Amino acid sequence: MKLTKWIAAPLGALALGMAAPAAAQDEEMSAEEMAVFGEMMGGMFEAEPLTPEQEALLPLAAGVVEKLVPEGFYAELMNDVMDTTMRPMLSMFSGPEFVIMGSVSLDEGIPELSDDETAELAAMLDPAYTTRTDTMISAMTGGMDEMFAVMEGPMREGMARYFATKFTGTQLGEIDTFFETPTGALYARESMAMAADPQFMSTIMGSVPDMLGQMGDFEARMEAAMADVPEPRGFSDLSAEERARAASVLGITVAELETAMDAAGAEMSVEVTSGTSD
Repeated sequence: MKLTKWIAAPLGALALGMAAPAAAQDEEMSAEEMAVFGEMMGGMFEAEPLTPEQEALLPLAAGVVEKLVPEGFYAELMNDVMDTTMRPMLSMFSGPEFVIMGSVSLDEGIPELSDDETAELAAMLDPAYTTRTDTMISAMTGGMDEMFAVMEGPMREGMARYFATKFTGTQLGEIDTFFETPTGALYARESMAMAADPQFMSTIMGSVPDMLGQMGDFEARMEAAMADVPEPRGFSDLSAEERARAASVLGITVAELETAMDAAGAEMSVEVTSGTSD
């Protein structure tokens, strides 16, 4: 098992938030494909159209949001969040113990070592491990400024639409008036910045061991729930009529359909195996 496997697993949740742009880069999507992908992602969350009254509140709601998320604030905030969450996690999961576990696989497990022995062995197996955290963070967060800057406008618009559906014009005015006061301005700024604050993050991250402890039960429940769900059908499971129809719909021959389905099945098998073997 490679060291990166040990690091990637605990960061799975964070990776989900970046899955869409990462997938787009890996597959080198065209502009048209990106537009289709964006529509598909947006369609996952259907929202009721705003009423005329709510539409009329958008300018006022947007003014409130502007105080919560000033220009450039979101990119700065998210960079702080990435640094606050990723740096400690990467530091922990790229430490000498994980260097050894990622490089040496023993049936009986790694024996108990002294701190000096651990450091010595880790430096022997991976001389660069002490500089790996900063390098990884730089690589993982490189370009985040641009990505979060793109997200800021739509996020601000979405917040304005949300506020327009949750508050009356009078309430939005009162909130705006409060945000104009020194205390309100401080609250508006700090309420969003809280996500990157060590006081908040240390408390939240302290629950991670308990959360991970539930994963075994979750996986067992998932396996039990899926036990009676049939697997997707392969080429050999299709009747001659179904093969012909599927090939016709896809604009390929039956032989090409067989090759394509076998290839997809092989890829899925590799993914499942690689996901469970380690």
